[in-house]
Amino acid sequence: MANEFTIPEDITPRDFYQTLLAALFAARGANTALKGFDTSVRVVVEGDGGGTWTIRLRDGAFGVARGPEANPFVTLRQTRDDWQVTITKGIGKLLARMGEVTSTTDTAAALSQAAGGLKMPAITFGAEKLKRLSVTKGSFHFDITGAEGGRTIRCSVLFNETEKPNFVVTIKAEDYRAMAAGTLPPQQAFMQGKIQISGDVPFAMQLGMQFLQP
Repeated sequence: MANEFTIPEDITPRDFYQTLLAALFAARGANTALKGFDTSVRVVVEGDGGGTWTIRLRDGAFGVARGPEANPFVTLRQTRDDWQVTITKGIGKLLARMGEVTSTTDTAAALSQAAGGLKMPAITFGAEKLKRLSVTKGSFHFDITGAEGGRTIRCSVLFNETEKPNFVVTIKAEDYRAMAAGTLPPQQAFMQGKIQISGDVPFAMQLGMQFLQP
């Protein structure tokens, strides 16, 4: 398939961000609708083999740099174990919504393919949504329960470096899979009680509406 790319099951955070993701961004090119924006997302992977990376948006083009940069509008933080599951295994493969994703044990071949240039689908993250999120203050934990081995996978999301979590979102792995597959709309999952929110619920609802709006 034109949009197919592989993620090695044992890929390291370094190879994922600096080789695979960087190659995907380079293949995609600039998004004219986002020209004029200058912002970044910080990714922190804690533990052995982890590190900090910055995903930059500069005048419509995405890129990746090693290390932190000042004033990211959002920070994503996970342990190394949770990151590995999130990106490549079981409940993971969050990039599946960006194209047809397969996993592979041939790390060298997958990285070589990525470096050779891959076609990447458009990311639906419009200018108006970025403007709203760029001034958001707050943070939350996103927990997926009952994943492989009954574990809970956590990703902490911090807007404008706000450390103290305002709320916690909890969803079961089976419901998360249905949402990722597109068979369970987020609004339906919430109305059916499959998405649980504890803490500052009004802020959580306000933030959720920002993501749902174009």
